[in-house]
Formats: sequence, structure tokens, C-alpha cells
Amino acid sequence: MENLAEKWNSLSLSEKEKTNFVLQRDQQTGEFMMAAQFLTPRFLNMEIMARTFKQLWRSTNGFKIRNQKDHRVLFVFDNLGDVDRILKNQHWSFDKFLVMLQRYNSEILVRDLVFKTTLFWIQVHDIPVRFMNRSVAEEICDTIGEVQKSMGAVDEEGGNFIRVRVLVDISLPFDKECELWMESKGTLKSEQQQFNSSLKAAPCNAAGKEVIYVPGFYEQRKPKAHASSQVLHAQPSPSERRS
Repeated sequence: MENLAEKWNSLSLSEKEKTNFVLQRDQQTGEFMMAAQFLTPRFLNMEIMARTFKQLWRSTNGFKIRNQKDHRVLFVFDNLGDVDRILKNQHWSFDKFLVMLQRYNSEILVRDLVFKTTLFWIQVHDIPVRFMNRSVAEEICDTIGEVQKSMGAVDEEGGNFIRVRVLVDISLPFDKECELWMESKGTLKSEQQQFNSSLKAAPCNAAGKEVIYVPGFYEQRKPKAHASSQVLHAQPSPSERRS
């Protein structure tokens, strides 16, 4: 490394080589990109990755994958709606490991991107029934990360818990790759662990709804069309008017 630094310092540029090159905005392609950091320690098989996310994302016109090395990848789309939808539905995983995504505008190098936070659905359990509302759950989750405010959609309630969207700092030591675990070479006792796999929440029940809203009696019987509630009066025929 020192030899490389010495060689770099010994280099000199001619006046022509010192000329700056500025990228023009109108030279950009009509592409929309996401940069991804794969947290798997294994080798990335690009073909398997392509098949996996093709099934998961179901993009409008497909996409391209550009390998950037060091487990970093660019996903290239020609449809902004696909990118918005994929980012909104984070987080994603591959090979049972987390995949971190962010928009990429090509103004900086992929290798210089910082991947530190990602979105998680956090389940808040054991809230007293009379306090079981979104504002309470969000205040609790403020201690975890940056809460993404929600309008409280029905499918975010799991019956006995409330789900909250939180931007979490994944550099915090809450998994098997944390420094304490690595230094102990896997011998850290359970009582010495601040976090463990019990933090992993079970997925929401996809087979049936845990929370059902029943409309009021009269709400179900509202007329579908205003005209149907009007009384129609028949006009007399010309012969009837003469008589």
C-alpha cells in the first residue's frame, strides 16, 4: 500500500491532462436505478439473483443488473413506478440475508455509497387495550429508530399488536455479525447477549385477517344511486289532458 502511495505521488499531469471534464445533465440515460448492498458473505450468483427478484418484483418492463463488486449491485429500470414500489415495500432478502436498497442518481460512485439504515416493520406487542393505538406504538418505536408516519391502514394491525414502519440503523449489534459475538468466536453466553433471535417477529397472518371492521347497520343499506330514492311521477297523455 505504501509503494502504491509513493508511485501515486510521483505522477504528474500535463496541462492537457489537467483539463476538467464535466458531465452534462442532458447526457443522462432515461433509466431509474437502485443501488443494493447484499449482506450475505457468500458469492453472489447473478443468474439466481435475477430469477429471484424477477418473481418477487414483477416489474413492468423487466430490469438490468450490473455487478459492482464487493456485494454491491445496480438494478436498472425504465419505469419509475417500479422503483418507487420496490423501495416502498422494503425490506428484501436474498439467500436469507438482508438486501439494503437506496435510490441511485449516478452522481457519486457506487463504491462510495453508505449503506447504514433500512426500513423494517416493527411489531409492538402487549400494549394495554385502551392504549392500543397508532400514536402510542409510534412513540414506543421512537427509541428504535426514525418512525415513518402512517395513516394507520387496516392491514397494519395484527389483532394483539400494531405494526410500525421504522428506519433502523443496521450497524447496531443486534445480530450474529456483531463485534462482541465475533470476538467471542461464537462462545458468548445467552446472559451476556444484549439481543438474540427472540427479537425476530412472526410474520403477519396472510391466510386471514386478524382485525375485521364491521360497518354500521344503516351504512350497509345506503342506496347505491341517488335516482333510485326519487319518486317518479307519470305525466298524463295528451288525450287524458283533454278530458
